[in-house]
Amino acid sequence: MTPPTVIPDPVDPSTVPALSGVFAPVSEERDALDLTVEGSLPDGLSGAFLRNGPNPLFPPLGSYTYPLGGDGMVQNWMPTVEPTD
Repeated sequence: MTPPTVIPDPVDPSTVPALSGVFAPVSEERDALDLTVEGSLPDGLSGAFLRNGPNPLFPPLGSYTYPLGGDGMVQNWMPTVEPTD
């Protein structure tokens, strides 16, 4: 017989440093085009930055005593730099 699955209680994000400030859940999607850059970026910069964090639609579950613990939703940022000639 399989033991029942235990679902952890929701966590209050304001009490967990790994879920607040710059680590807080992201609730909106944006397309930011033609941003001003201070300094310079390498020509041909292209890629993706992935961020795993809680889904803002649901209270986070788990202890979050370890930064990668708990449930998550992957978000991305994909910079593309046009060559300047």
